[in-house]
Amino acid sequence: MATGLSTVACLLWTAATVANAAPVVRAARVHAVLTSPTACDVEAAYTIQADQPAPIRFTLQTFDGTQVELSAVNGAAVAASQVQPTGKTTVFSTQLTGGSQTTTLRYHVTQASEWAYRCPIWLPAIPTDGRPGAVSLQVEWPSGATLTGATLPPLRQTQTGGSSSLANIPAFVRVPYSAAGDPHPASSWDVTRVMDAATIAVLLGSSVLWLVVRERRRRRAPVVARGN
Repeated sequence: MATGLSTVACLLWTAATVANAAPVVRAARVHAVLTSPTACDVEAAYTIQADQPAPIRFTLQTFDGTQVELSAVNGAAVAASQVQPTGKTTVFSTQLTGGSQTTTLRYHVTQASEWAYRCPIWLPAIPTDGRPGAVSLQVEWPSGATLTGATLPPLRQTQTGGSSSLANIPAFVRVPYSAAGDPHPASSWDVTRVMDAATIAVLLGSSVLWLVVRERRRRRAPVVARGN
């Protein structure tokens, strides 16, 4: 738990300290389909603004027993050598040109039963700009299934699942559900739910820190200009 949280915090802290110069995610669209309690298919599109060509690293939480198949990036097949496991994460890197560019990832995840009802999302190792609604999230679960607990992040129910508009990209979605005839999963706060909540807290706190650093630098910029 500590390793995963510290990795996320370190990546976002690094992005915060170079807020003025680093590429930034301007918008994202994530569509996750939970095909079973331990498997999901995801299409995620990230619109990234970069002042100049830059490599962008994407990370995915992959706990023990997790298998990831990154099937396509911008419609092109991905070689297995381009996807590297690193501790509790899996890493993929791509090269962006300058300006605004959208990168779309399509992938499938299978996890151990202890991580049931949870679908991880690839995170660019750069901050979002923090605008409310910049991230569009749509989640689907099996037809006829019944929710048995709170979702993370909170979702507005739709005909096919749930949706949400967020300021930041979530590291995962968690949708506890029960199919017709299945027993309901435990609703208590088990270890996995505690870890999920802690991860969300770290992501939100780091994003707020990045916004504070950016705002302070913006306010100091005119003073520096006058001093020159």
